Parts: sequence; structure tokens; C-alpha cells
Amino acid sequence: MAAIELASTSLATDANLEAYYKLENTTDSGPNGYTLTNNGTISFAAAKFNNGANCVKTSSQYLSYASSLGYTGSSYSIVGWVKLASQPANNAYWMFFEAEETTQKSAIFFGYNNNGGTYRLYAGRNKYGVVDNAVTDSYTFTTGTWFHCAVTYDGSNAKVYVNGIYINSVASSGNGNAGGSNLSTIGFGDIGSSPYSDGMFDDVAFFSRALTASEVALLATGCPIAFDAATDGGSSTGTSKTYSHTCTGSNLILFVGVIGDVTNDNVTGVTYAGTAMTKVNGVLIPGNRYMTLWYLSNPSTGANNVVVSASSSILIGSGAVSYTGTDQTQVLDTDIIRNTNTVNPGTSITTSVTTVTDNCWVMNFTAANSSLVTAGTGTTARKIDSATYGWLLGDNNAPKTPAGSVSETVGITSNVAAGMLMASFAPYVAVTDLSISVNDTSTITEDLTGTNIDFNLNVNDTLTITESIVMDNLNLGGINLYDTITISENIMVENTDLGGIDIYDSLTISEEITTSGVDLGDIIVDDTIGVADFIFIDFPVDLFIYDSVSISEDVVIENTDLGGIDVYDDITITESVVVENTELAGVDVYDDIVITESVIVPFDLGDISVYEDIVITEDISLSNDLGDINVNDALTITEFVDCDVSYIKTGLVFMRSFQQNKPIVMGSTEEGRPIPMGSKQQSRPIAMEDSSIL
Repeated sequence: MAAIELASTSLATDANLEAYYKLENTTDSGPNGYTLTNNGTISFAAAKFNNGANCVKTSSQYLSYASSLGYTGSSYSIVGWVKLASQPANNAYWMFFEAEETTQKSAIFFGYNNNGGTYRLYAGRNKYGVVDNAVTDSYTFTTGTWFHCAVTYDGSNAKVYVNGIYINSVASSGNGNAGGSNLSTIGFGDIGSSPYSDGMFDDVAFFSRALTASEVALLATGCPIAFDAATDGGSSTGTSKTYSHTCTGSNLILFVGVIGDVTNDNVTGVTYAGTAMTKVNGVLIPGNRYMTLWYLSNPSTGANNVVVSASSSILIGSGAVSYTGTDQTQVLDTDIIRNTNTVNPGTSITTSVTTVTDNCWVMNFTAANSSLVTAGTGTTARKIDSATYGWLLGDNNAPKTPAGSVSETVGITSNVAAGMLMASFAPYVAVTDLSISVNDTSTITEDLTGTNIDFNLNVNDTLTITESIVMDNLNLGGINLYDTITISENIMVENTDLGGIDIYDSLTISEEITTSGVDLGDIIVDDTIGVADFIFIDFPVDLFIYDSVSISEDVVIENTDLGGIDVYDDITITESVVVENTELAGVDVYDDIVITESVIVPFDLGDISVYEDIVITEDISLSNDLGDINVNDALTITEFVDCDVSYIKTGLVFMRSFQQNKPIVMGSTEEGRPIPMGSKQQSRPIAMEDSSIL
């Protein structure tokens, strides 16, 4: 995964989106049409996503809108991308984004400060005439590098994120008592000195609610995983231990680490809010410490009890950590566990795990035998217990992309035995509103997996997909292809209103298309469809083809109202066509159909109209009501036709000639007499004005 433009996520239609600036120009792409004022004649040039705003400090350039963009002093968020061209001078404050209002005389802001030679963040909530409640952690925005910046405010605390990673928070409530105005800015603010910024800005949005950590992470990294909360449950002696942990957010995973003063696994189970957790693994720390790790996907939100149960009375120590934005179908990544059981590891313990899924996070539960532990290289500590047991719950604090080895180190203050348990977990990948627009050439090397989403695909040149497209319970909208789409794996579409597929050049699929219970709408092809495996269709559809269709395997159509198929050039099928229990309606072919294997049609076919040639080198088996077959040129069959037709509406109409090399068995008419269709050697035209045989 990679950073995602906000326009491609559900946030683009969020009810609390006040303004969204792609910064291709000053236009608001949000719902309210708040066009920015270009102060100092900013230019727009290539940026993070297409174009962005290039603010030059020496020209006092910035963008503004004369309102607070929905900020009233309560919950709010600002997110956007920044790439600096230089660094602020000593004691200068540069404001990247700001929204200020006059009701509470406050502002939400994200800025950058040179504090006597130390670069630091300066972001949070300002109360004019009172105080700046700001996060001021040391941080350097490297020039020439894009950074995703976000500040959120929930009415009590302002949280600051850089590149999707939570940095810190600051408490803020109450009103200012002076100054302030209804104004929102990009590249400027009225907090601190020299507030003009020097650099580029892109994809900036203002929300009248606090975005979640997962939403911020998704925009910054393409991976929605974010740290949620951690709890030190302490330690106590007995057959059980209970403590409270609070989970907040969606698509959660909860990990619980447990350590006991025994040499064997004495813990019989762990529950959260009454739901049993799954044991990941366990390891003995030489001495008398046994540690285990447990997890639960989709835990209950809010404050709930963790309950650890043991088979006998022992000293139990435990802690919990939770994350949002995780995959709920395959929560733990493949090949996830590594443990170390070292008698004397020295002053640190290091373990690695190899992730399989892209953008996984890796967490660890580490404990030492009667020693304090600290976060080392590759480890961000979420909770450390230093009372009875020395243990740590931590993670790598970032998605691993591409998938591969992740190493984490935990420091040990004494040279004692230690153990580490690790688990990698995958991100939640579905995006509520996913649209792909390709104006030149695009290659998708991962899966497009969508559940309950709106999806639109517009390709004006070439789209290559090397993995699979899996769509379930969604409104696809439309697929419009004006050049070429190549799919080297499979497309699976289920329970879906696909809308329409318009292809103006060619579609090549080297695997299969599987559809079930789907209203596909229309497929319009102006050039070529090449399918190297098979198409399984179980849905109503209209197919319009203006050039050729080449299918080298099977076409299977079942339980379907196919609508109509209109072909204006060629259909070539090298295997079989199987159509079952289907109302096909009409098939209109204006050039050739070439079938080298068999056609099996036990259903009401409707009408087939062919205006040139049909060539079939194998069998045609027909049963039930075939409807009408109209051929305006020639029908050539090199094997046989087996028709068990209960009723033929109009009959077989051949406007030129009919050629076949084996007997035709047509079944019988309603009166029960056979239909004589000639002999194996017959090659003469059939006079259709002699309709008595029909």
C-alpha cells in the first residue's frame, strides 16, 4: 500500500467534511464550494497527487477562506500534505494549516517552529489572549520530502500525527478572551512570528469532527492500522486476575500478555468482556517464569474486563494493548510467531518475524526474569511494567512494506534470562468508496478487494492488474475502458450491482471471471475480449460486442436472464459453451461465430439472429424452448446437432445455405412426428418457403 488521496476514500463523502482542497487550483472539492483566495499569486505545480500549491515565503504567499470552515471551538480536524523548500529561521513559527473562530475565540492549527536551533512541532488548539495549548515535540521536516500532517480535536484533547503516526496530545478546553477572526488558511496563520510557510501543500481537508487514528493512518500510509490503547493490569496472587481495558475505534484487535511465576503453562484461558481470547504462543523464561500471548479480533468497545484464569494459585502479571484498522478476516499474518528462550541474553534481546502480507504491523510481548526492560531499536513501547515483573508491550509503530523481515529489540537492565513473543497482523483493506481513474498507464500489483463499497473504474489508456479483483455486496458503478485492460489473475464478483462495463479497445483476462447473483448491467465492447480460461456467469446481463470475442476455455451461464448479446464481428470459442436454466432473450451476431467444441443449451434461448456465418466443429445439444434461430448467410456444422425442443416458436430460418456433415436429430414436433432434415451428405440449400416441415 501507499498513501491514498482523500478523494479515493469514504472521507470524501463524510458528513462532517467542511472543505476539501486537492489544490489543483483554488477550488473546493468538498460539499460546500468554499473557493480559496489566492494571496500573493501562488502557482500550482506537480505535487503529491497531481498538482499542489507552491507557497513562497519571501513573496508572502498563502491561501485563505474568510470563514472558520465549520470550526466552532469544538471537535475538529485538519489533514494535509507538506513538502518544505527551506527551514524556519531561529525562533520563527510557520503555520501549515489553521482554522480560527470568534465564538470561543480559539483556533485549531498545525505549525513548525525553530526553537533556538531545535526544530519542533507546534500544533494544537489556541485560546486567543489566554494560551496556546500546543504539542511541541522535537521534529524535523526534511526539505524536499513529503510529510502527512494531521491535528484532531475531540473537545478535550488535541492530537497530533505525522505520516500517520501519533506523536502526542495536549489537553485544551475553554475559551479565549481576545482577538481571533473567522478565517481559515493554508501556508499561513496568525500564531507566532513570521507565520508564512515556504513549501508545497497538497490534499488538504477540514472536518468538523475528530478523525480517528485509523483514518489518519489510512491517508498517510494506505494502511489504517493505528495504536489504540495499552493497560498495565498489575500483578496479584490467585487462580484469576481481573483488570479493565478500554478499546476505542473500529476493526480492532486486542493482545493480552500474561506472565506467571511457574515453570509450566498454568494459564487456562483469557477473556475480554466475557469473550474467550485465542492463545498465540507461550515460552518459558529459564528460572520460574512462563509467559503467554493472547489475541481477540473485533473486541467489544468501551471499558471491559480482562480476566486471566489459572489452574492453580500463582502470581499473575498481565497487560493489554489494542490497535484499530486491522483485518477482521485473517487477523494474524502467516508465519507470525518467534520466541527467544535465552538464559543470559546480555543487555538486550532481539527477535525478528517475517511478514507475508504487505503493510502488516508487528507487536511484541517481552519479559525478563526479575529485571527492568526498556524499548530498544525497532520497538515503540506502549506499556512497561516495572513493579513485580519486568515486561513490555510494544510494536514497530509503522506498516512493513513491502512484506519482509521485521526486527525488534528490547533492552534488559540486568544480565538475566528473557523471552519475547511476536505477532504480525494485517490491515483492514476495504475502502468504502474506491474509484480508480487512469489517464495513461497503471499497474496494480495487489488485490482490489471491496466489501460493501461503491467502486468506479475509468481507464483512458492501459490498466494492468497482476493480482485479483474480489468484490462482494457492492455497487460497482461503471467500468469504462478506452484502451486496454489486462488481468493476469481472476475477477470474482458476488451479489453485486455492477452497473455497466464499456470497453473501447480490448480486455484480456488470463484466468477466470466468476460472478454470482449479480446484476452486471451492460457489457459493451468495441474491439476485443480475450479470455484464456473461462467465464462463469450467474446473473442478468446485456453483452454488446463491436469487434471480436476470443475464448479459449469454457463459458458457463447458469440460472440467468442474460438479456441480449449483440456481436458485430467475430466470436471464437475453442472449448465449450454451457448455458443452463437461462432466459437468454436474444443473441444477434452480425459476422461470424466459430465454435471448435460443443454448445449445450437446455433452456429458453430466446432469439438467435446471425447475419453471416456460424461454423461449429463439434456438437450442439439443445433441449427445451430454443426460440428463433435466424441465419442470413450460412450455417456449417461438422459434427451433429441434437435438439430436443419442446416447442420451436418460429423455426430455423436460413436465408442462404445450410451445410452439415453428420445427421441432425431434432426430436419431434408437437404432433409427435419426426422432422426430416436431410441426410449426412446434404449440401443443397433448404427452400424455406416449404414450411411444412416446421
